[in-house]
Amino acid sequence: MKKPIERLIQKDAFLGPYRKILQRRLKRTIDTESRLTGGKMSLADFASGHEYFGLHFREGRWVFREWAPNASALCLVGDMTDWKEKKAFALERISKDGIWELTLPADALSHGDLYRLRIEWPGGKGDRIPAWTRRAVQDPKTLIFNAQVWSPPSPYPWRNPEFRCPPGPRLVYEAHVGMAQDAERVGNCREFTENILPRISEAGYNTIQLMAVQEHPYYGSFGYQVSNYFAASSRFGTPEDLKELVDAAHGLEIAVIMDIIHSHAASNEVEGIGRFDGTLYQFFHEGERGYHRAWDSRCFNYGKPEVLHFLLSNCRFWLDEYHLDGYRFDGVTSMLYLHHGLEKAFISYDDYFDESVDEAMGIPDYWIKLTKDLPDEEWPLAHLWHELNNRRESEKTISYAESHDQALVGDKTIIFQLIDADMYDHMMVGDDNLRVDRGMALHKIIRLITLATAADGYLNFMGNEFGHPEWIDFPREGNNWSYKYARRQWSLVDNPNLKYRLLALFDRDMIDMARRFELLGINRPYLVLEHGSDRVLAFTRAGLLFVFNFHPTRSHADYRFEVPPGRYEIILDSDDLKYGGHGRLKKDQGHFTIPEKKDGQLRHTISLYLPTRTVIVLQCH
Repeated sequence: MKKPIERLIQKDAFLGPYRKILQRRLKRTIDTESRLTGGKMSLADFASGHEYFGLHFREGRWVFREWAPNASALCLVGDMTDWKEKKAFALERISKDGIWELTLPADALSHGDLYRLRIEWPGGKGDRIPAWTRRAVQDPKTLIFNAQVWSPPSPYPWRNPEFRCPPGPRLVYEAHVGMAQDAERVGNCREFTENILPRISEAGYNTIQLMAVQEHPYYGSFGYQVSNYFAASSRFGTPEDLKELVDAAHGLEIAVIMDIIHSHAASNEVEGIGRFDGTLYQFFHEGERGYHRAWDSRCFNYGKPEVLHFLLSNCRFWLDEYHLDGYRFDGVTSMLYLHHGLEKAFISYDDYFDESVDEAMGIPDYWIKLTKDLPDEEWPLAHLWHELNNRRESEKTISYAESHDQALVGDKTIIFQLIDADMYDHMMVGDDNLRVDRGMALHKIIRLITLATAADGYLNFMGNEFGHPEWIDFPREGNNWSYKYARRQWSLVDNPNLKYRLLALFDRDMIDMARRFELLGINRPYLVLEHGSDRVLAFTRAGLLFVFNFHPTRSHADYRFEVPPGRYEIILDSDDLKYGGHGRLKKDQGHFTIPEKKDGQLRHTISLYLPTRTVIVLQCH
């Protein structure tokens, strides 16, 4: 057990003082796995509860199982029982730890039947949607959720069953099916497959991070208040519709990962598992520890083997059933720390190894701070470089300038922060507006420097690649349940007379460059120059030279600095007319390094013209 810890410390000597804590945590992980598997199976085999619990049609009959230790009686009610309790649909307790089972003949249930569990416990009784249900639907009139028997006559015919994630860095397109369309309504998986997948493929992203996959009662929660962990949200279509989306993405060589919510659960008791068997502590901690005050949700008790079985099985389920390629775990800080990361700044290793252990969004938060608090001529380039590269050498990270968090109502996207109300009137091609010009220039610079310094991946939230002008606001009482801002206005980027398409083109070519030169992953950026008063930042990576001139008013002519020797050719120029720039640089122009002797040493410099608020990328031959 000591060997992996020592290897970790060799890579990062600052972890040395925490050796015992690391050893203790590793031992606890190993002991927990041993306790769960009993040494008789793999953890993957242990995580197969979804094949045992819930409703299944096996060997010509229906079998239903549920875990409810505090329950005194369980009965299946629904369309098949006229919503009345019937003895033939009562479950039998088959174990002391609270497993209940029901076996029914093939004709007892039909595809599409709605049902619930009616549960009795000491001192109470109530209806519940089964915890392991794979399908939950909401009545459009009453808004009530029910479980639904989902047993189509034939399984989904996967067209790309052998797909595996391509090697290399992740270029992630964060997306939400419901708002991925222009209309003021909820979009669906079929629309996403037909209309949005081609956009993502053309833009060059190789991974989709899909939000709001698991069923959630409140649409405005963005999918983060989950009620039914094994059910794909029926708002967006059928299970087959989601499978077709994933399958079609695989056909385009795009991996699909999902936001998975294991940090907390919706407090809902009928639709969810908030008080499933009559107790608040079946899945969650007792008392105050079981309640997340900031999110008004329930906190899982990860110390219970049954809870770990439920959550680990949930991880495997989405891989098995929907062929998803991986996960982005939401709210990890809330899972790791007793304080849930609330009002807590992680500024040193001590904060990660204190006794509160049971996200720090540095780069996007830093961009927000810069764009809000300082004019760009005062941005501290040295500190910016530090923030963009502030990570442990062996730590795999994804960088982004903004995600859905920065686009939510109450905040502003980067482009709107930079341009503000002028976006409404001055985004026409040919309309020269100083604020729009500044905003577009910085929008391109911010995105490229974030991508070019990223470690293992780069993420963009849908629409931000072309500077989507408006925030996200889901229908709620405060906006009269409007869908006006719960959508993406693709018509803006499709309009050849608007400048949005120019930003989208730059993003596409930027992503293409990252893929062609395998920019991310093993390679790391190497700082060549940081000049505060000139507002110039230059670095090399993967055989490319990135040169940023952040200066708002001064273009630098014959700007010289030392670089590796060779012939340099511009392959990307944010000032290009096709990206909405001013076209101040000549295309197809080679730049040869100039050998010079200084203090007896031979060095090579390059001479470049650097227009204001421009980034150029050069390839060395």
